[in-house]
Amino acid sequence: VIASGEARAKLTAQLGLTAEDAETYGDLAGTVYAANFGGSLADVNEAIRTVKVNLGDIGEIGADNFQAATESALTLSSVMGVDVAQSTEAASKLIKKGLAKDSTEAFDIIAEGFTSGVDTSGDFLDTLNEYSPYFAQLGISGTQALAILQDGLKGGARNTDVIADAFKEFGILAIDKTSGAGA
Repeated sequence: VIASGEARAKLTAQLGLTAEDAETYGDLAGTVYAANFGGSLADVNEAIRTVKVNLGDIGEIGADNFQAATESALTLSSVMGVDVAQSTEAASKLIKKGLAKDSTEAFDIIAEGFTSGVDTSGDFLDTLNEYSPYFAQLGISGTQALAILQDGLKGGARNTDVIADAFKEFGILAIDKTSGAGA
């Protein structure tokens, strides 16, 4: 187990933090770890690093939202075995494409996907990353996209990629037809 000072120094180096920012992120890591998130302080620091890289720093998304995102990513990791970097990347895509209003909603969508069995083929997070722009283009929200994936799997689709790809192709055709390019 890395000692607190070593863990803070590593996080500071990884993120290029100022002394003041290092204290802020170090305090956050201690708070999150003390609340029983992560298997070690190093795990918490790694989650903080990926949240900062994928979702933004504390100044951008706010301290409370940053902490909630870190805790959500760590919870998905410990309960569902989801890679923290992959979950934060998917949450980021959902937010940036307007499918979720914030990280809380994004992680709720991701958690619901895992608890409802949408990841049966192991492609759920990849599907969110790849196809969020296409769902957004069609005006589909994150919760609607999740319902579409759930219904598609119940209907016999082999994985979420096939379902989302059908919506991507539909969107391409619909846009071409409405713009006159496909007519």
